[in-house]
Amino acid sequence: MGNEDNGVGLGKFVLSHRCDEPGGPIVRTVRVGSYSFDMLRMLWEKIQEFDTLFDDFYEKDFSRFVDAFVKQDAAGNYVATGLFWTVDDVGIFRLTEMMPLQSAHAHFLFWDKRFRGREGLIRASLKHAFDKYKFHRIKVEVPLYAQKTLVAVERIGFKKEGRMREVVKYKGDWFDANLYSILERDLEGRD
Repeated sequence: MGNEDNGVGLGKFVLSHRCDEPGGPIVRTVRVGSYSFDMLRMLWEKIQEFDTLFDDFYEKDFSRFVDAFVKQDAAGNYVATGLFWTVDDVGIFRLTEMMPLQSAHAHFLFWDKRFRGREGLIRASLKHAFDKYKFHRIKVEVPLYAQKTLVAVERIGFKKEGRMREVVKYKGDWFDANLYSILERDLEGRD
């Protein structure tokens, strides 16, 4: 559907997209997220429901989790470590390692663990990121134990580039992850 970016600001409208979900079609809205303490606490609590996320890296430590979203600069100010968008009350879309005119690392998560029917929404969010920041490529990394996510990433249109050896520590063991990327032209003609 539309893309009416009103600029960078908390809660600003980014885009909306019609999703064909199991309960029927629904228009989902993506907005710029807030890096408030309350929002980060809510995210922390939601993410605890996903045993495949952050299991060993954050070691159940909220302050380490917050450090992934905000850092203190040399002047003592807190600055965001990437872009964070909310998808209604069903999930988030985040970009990190952003290098405008070059690349970014994408992360997307839905609280109900459902990707099917939302592939177009993710593609629209990626397209928005390409348009706004003029990225050449956006990458994702998916641990091999996350089989449903591996399938969803390929359905979205990401292309597998390779496999990273023992890059994710989960439940005490090291796991490989697949590295995927998508170029703006990969989105052409799709939703």
